[in-house]
Amino acid sequence: MNSLDECVSKAKNVGADIVMGKQQVSEGYFAILKDPQQNIIGIWEPKT
Repeated sequence: MNSLDECVSKAKNVGADIVMGKQQVSEGYFAILKDPQQNIIGIWEPKT
């Protein structure tokens, strides 16, 4: 993936739920997703 936004979009397209949308912190960005099997997944994009 090239970006966190792209990853979130693709995950939604295959059935993931967004638990917490893109959030900015000092080191970068993160989002929390729930996959169709109910697993919670955190994804991360560092600032460039």
